[in-house]
Amino acid sequence: MKLLRGAGLAFVVTLLVVSNQHLSASSELLQGQVPSGKWTVSASPFFGAGYRTRPVVVTAVQSRVVNEAKGVRVDRVWLKNISNKPVIAVKLGWRLFTEKDRDSVLLRGETPLLGISLPAYSEETAKVKDPKLEFPLLTFTEKVIASLLKEKKLEGDYSIEVFVTEILFEDGSTWIETSSSSESLKVTPLVLSQRCPKQRCRFVSEGAYYMCEGSFLMESCSNAINSCCNVACQEGTVPECGG
Repeated sequence: MKLLRGAGLAFVVTLLVVSNQHLSASSELLQGQVPSGKWTVSASPFFGAGYRTRPVVVTAVQSRVVNEAKGVRVDRVWLKNISNKPVIAVKLGWRLFTEKDRDSVLLRGETPLLGISLPAYSEETAKVKDPKLEFPLLTFTEKVIASLLKEKKLEGDYSIEVFVTEILFEDGSTWIETSSSSESLKVTPLVLSQRCPKQRCRFVSEGAYYMCEGSFLMESCSNAINSCCNVACQEGTVPECGG
């Protein structure tokens, strides 16, 4: 077991190095301008089928204006491990769609494995604030969404959802979104709060500001003017998501 832990620590160090390399590579995504036109965009945790029983759940997603309003970036995600195994790394996935057609994915992406320490679920860990993972998933600029522009303008209401696609556990085992789970992996379903405002934040291009609006999903809006966070309504502690 000690050897596994040692290997796990070494692997995390490697992952952090890789993550830093990708952070540098992703800096080119910050070049460009906010698309012209009348459009909005919102970034939220994944609320699709089975999200409450994924071993690691995305509980909050923050987007913010960066580079003097040259882009709207999604780069902060809060995670909760609801499995019986400690986690040392995850991959995050995202997809972009319009509110008119949430089933048609316009753009999608995935991160490399990112090192993060998430203890196995227990009554004690359930009382702790969800850890934050910072990584530039997507910067909403003309360069990135070029395929969606019409006459160099963007129109419509867009949404981004973020989810975990792969998990590396401390014991060396893995969970992959498209594969069946091992028998040794146990999950305690995420408990949702019925005291949910059902609101989400959305960036509005005309005026370049965030607003909170109604949502049919179990989420709440935390608006900090130049940034905004959509948080899953869960029982117990909620992510400290602001600023």
